[in-house]
Amino acid sequence: MTDTKISIAKALTPEEIAAIDRANDVSSAPDEGGEVPKTTHTKAQTVAKRVRAAEVTIQLEYEIEFDGKLYAELTLRRLKGADLLQLQGMSDLSEEESQAQLLAALTKAPVEVIAELDVDDFLTLNEAAGPFIPKKFLEASEMLTGATGQNAQQP
Repeated sequence: MTDTKISIAKALTPEEIAAIDRANDVSSAPDEGGEVPKTTHTKAQTVAKRVRAAEVTIQLEYEIEFDGKLYAELTLRRLKGADLLQLQGMSDLSEEESQAQLLAALTKAPVEVIAELDVDDFLTLNEAAGPFIPKKFLEASEMLTGATGQNAQQP
């Protein structure tokens, strides 16, 4: 013999619905005639996708001076089409050179500044750059390097 569970459901009264709505901070007050609306709405909660910031500024622990300018911070920003056109020749560069070129494009800083960064600053910048690198750019990079990290197009 199997155990059978019996559930008894009870319809909520308009007052009980109003109490639940008040607890959820939703208005279902009686109308002018004293009636509670038959359709009630629960409090909406937004579940947003990760929103990408337009810019993020990284304070450098070790400032860099280059070409008469002092770099105490670098601001990462989303790439534009012109940046992509500038980066098209990166497949001929080593992985380190490509990474420096990409960070330079993301920050609009000269590649010489990126190359001169202290390792801690470089790693912080590199980590913060992740959300600013277009997904398709990452996919193309993975296709070129393959699982080994070596350029798959080289003989």
